Amino acid sequence: MAKKKRDKSSPKLSASQLYHPQKAQVAGTAESAVQTVDLEATSVPGDAALVEEYRYVLTDLKKIAWLAIMMLALLVVLAFVIV
Repeated sequence: MAKKKRDKSSPKLSASQLYHPQKAQVAGTAESAVQTVDLEATSVPGDAALVEEYRYVLTDLKKIAWLAIMMLALLVVLAFVIV
């Protein structure tokens, strides 16, 4: 039987995840030539970009916290019922 092939589509990345400081380019002044810029001279994505990129992490942490609270409450109830 033939082996199934997986779909090798590219992952969905946000604009901040696609940011490469080594490949950043800036338009020139008079000649409007494109030059590559060093890592120190580029602007690093700010806090707003990080919040956008990691928004799912906060929601996952909230879900985990609620599950932990529910399990702890269940253990307390079971401790009173069994003992």
